[in-house]
Amino acid sequence: MTMDGPISPKAEFKLPDVQESMVYHISNFHKIRTASRRKLSVEIPKTGRKIGFFKTSFMELDPIAPSQPGKSSVNVLEEDQKDEQKKSSIPEVDVYSMRFSPDSSELAIGCTDGTIRIVDPQETKLLKILNNTQEQVPTTCVRYRPTVGASQKTRNVIVSSTGDGKIQHWHVPSQKKIFELEEKGNTILALDYSCDSELFASGGQDKVVRVYEEGTKSLLTELKMGLGSRDSDGHSQRIYCVKFHPRDPNMILSSGWDDTVHVWDIRAGCSVKKWDGPHVCADSLDIFEDVVLTGSWREREGLQVWDLGTGKLLKTIDFHRKDKQETETDHIYGAAFSMDGDFIAAGGSFTSETRIFDVRHNFRRVDKMRTKAKGVYSVTFSNSGRNLASGSKAGKVSILDMMPEMEEDDSRQPKAEESEISLK
Repeated sequence: MTMDGPISPKAEFKLPDVQESMVYHISNFHKIRTASRRKLSVEIPKTGRKIGFFKTSFMELDPIAPSQPGKSSVNVLEEDQKDEQKKSSIPEVDVYSMRFSPDSSELAIGCTDGTIRIVDPQETKLLKILNNTQEQVPTTCVRYRPTVGASQKTRNVIVSSTGDGKIQHWHVPSQKKIFELEEKGNTILALDYSCDSELFASGGQDKVVRVYEEGTKSLLTELKMGLGSRDSDGHSQRIYCVKFHPRDPNMILSSGWDDTVHVWDIRAGCSVKKWDGPHVCADSLDIFEDVVLTGSWREREGLQVWDLGTGKLLKTIDFHRKDKQETETDHIYGAAFSMDGDFIAAGGSFTSETRIFDVRHNFRRVDKMRTKAKGVYSVTFSNSGRNLASGSKAGKVSILDMMPEMEEDDSRQPKAEESEISLK
C-alpha cells in the first residue's frame, strides 16, 4: 500500500464540524480529567519498589551480517566470529527505539542496522531477530500493539518504521512480516498506538501526522493544519515523537524540531492546541493523566513537565545536580513516565547513565542506571512497573530490575547489584 491509495470511508463520519469538536474539547476537558483520576486510583496498584535495591543487567547487541539465502542470522554470526577480518567490516549497531511487550515478558529493540532484536528482560538473553535484510535501513521506531479489543485474538504484534518510509507489522512468535505500507518520500521517525489498539499514527520528515486504522491498515486522516489561525498551524519541521493520549483515542500529541507541542483532535482533523518550548529530537514525549513530559536536546532546561489543559510549564526538572557542579549538558534523547506515574526516567547524549526522578516528591532525583556507553538514545518502562530499559551507542543496553524482591527473599545490601551479559 502506498500513500496514493484511497482514504478510508470511515474518515467521513469520524471528522465532525471543527468548531463543534473544539467546543466539546474545551468544555469537557476538566470533567474528563477528574473522571480519569478517580478511575486511575482504582485501576493501578501501588508497586513494591525499594529505592537502593535496584538491580542492573548490561547487554551488548553484537553486529550481525545481513541474512543470506539458506543461512540464518545466527549461522552468519558464528561464521563471522571465526573470521575476525570479516566481522570487523560490519559496522557497530546503535539502539534507536525500545518497547516492552504488553505483558512485559519481552523487550523489542530497533537498531540502526534495520534489525529488531527481541530480548527476554528477566533472563537477559536474545530470543529472536526480525528484519535482518540486505538493505539494512535503520529501524527508527518500534511499538507493541496493545492486547485489547479485537487485537486479543492475535497477540505479540509489533509495528515498526524504517528510514525509507515503510511501516511494517510483525508477528513476533513466527518472526513473519504480516503487512507493509509505504509513505513515499518520507522518513518515518515516530509511531504510536491508540489505547484501544484500533488506530496507529506516524510522524516524520514531511511534518505530517498520519492516522491509520489498525484493522484495515488504511489511511484515516492526515493531520497537518490548525483551526485556521497562523498561531495554530501544523509543524514546520520534522516530527520526532507522536503519542496518543493514554485514555482518549481521539487525542494525539506530537513534537519535534520546531520547538512546539501540538495537540491534535482526530474528530476535528486539526491541531486544537499548541505551545512552544520543547526541542524534541527522539522518543522523549510522554503523558500521564493530564501531565506532559518532554525531553529536549539542548544544553539546559532539557527535562520539563507541562499541563495538558493549559499548555503551561509546570516545572523544569534539574537533570544535573547543581550542588555537585556537574559540567555535562542535558541534551536529552529519551524520557518516559513509569506506568503508575511515580517515576520519570531520562537520558541524553553526553551522560553514561539514565537518571530516575520521584514524581511524588517534587521530581527529586532518587537513583540512576549506569550504561556502558556515553549517549542514551531510548528509555522505556515495562507495563508491569518492574523494569526500566535504556539503549545507547554501540548496542549497549541496560535493564533495571526495580523489584528484585520478587525473586530474592534473602537479605540484601542497599547498594545496587550489577551483572554483565553479552548477547552473541
